[in-house]
Amino acid sequence: MQQIEGKIKCKVDSISDEEISVTIANLDEERTKNLALTTHGVIEKGLIPNQVGTKITFSIPDQKEFDICHYTFDSIPILPIKGTYCRKQLSETQIGLGVELTINEKYRSCIKDLKFQMRLGPFKEIVANHLTPSDGKIEIHQSKLIIWTIPKPQDIKGQMTIKGSISIDSSQSPPKEEKVLMKDYIKELYESSNINQHKLEENDLLFSLPDRYIEVGFEMVDSVLSDINLNPNQVVIYPTRKLDIKVQKHTRTWRYFIFLEDDTEFADFSNELY
Repeated sequence: MQQIEGKIKCKVDSISDEEISVTIANLDEERTKNLALTTHGVIEKGLIPNQVGTKITFSIPDQKEFDICHYTFDSIPILPIKGTYCRKQLSETQIGLGVELTINEKYRSCIKDLKFQMRLGPFKEIVANHLTPSDGKIEIHQSKLIIWTIPKPQDIKGQMTIKGSISIDSSQSPPKEEKVLMKDYIKELYESSNINQHKLEENDLLFSLPDRYIEVGFEMVDSVLSDINLNPNQVVIYPTRKLDIKVQKHTRTWRYFIFLEDDTEFADFSNELY
């Protein structure tokens, strides 16, 4: 599943009775069909399509920062990160892991604070880490969570990889009430990780199989995946006066997942975006 959610906010230096119009630049025909735009209470005249895009007109409410609209797309023109995630049970106490990731050149210069998280299933604990990252560092959190942090991904050329294995203690055999404990285990992971932002139901794949995917978090400065664009020259205020217009773009997500489809040593897993 691919989906982009975003919003356009307005921040003003002072509150006034003035009316402002902004224009979202035209997207190509296919992208426009997939755009769902929802305006908020500040909008008075709604949306007006024109030759250069979609014009949104609103009055400044009694606050200096407010949302103008939310938008969603059900497709992404270019995925910022692609990767494969491989895993194999080498022995009763050792698991081999392999990760290969590539950043799309379009977004390389603006991606920062790249972080990946991989989990073990219940009744397993990491007792030794033999993983080697090509870049960044690896930490083990609470004996169950593998955290791979790459602070400056924009400086990396080529693929980023993890190779090696982890040693585990699987001596904790599940008791008769395994289903109850499994539910509690998942709930604990859910509440203690970034995934709690996603408001998942308990029957969701991401909730019920926490060890079957890599959870990816990153930020992008001065770039958005949706290709939504606002031209400062097309921001108009009434009554007319000179404006100092600044357009800032920012992307932040923990909703990017690379799924493990099979426990095998060599496999070309396609990545998916949730």
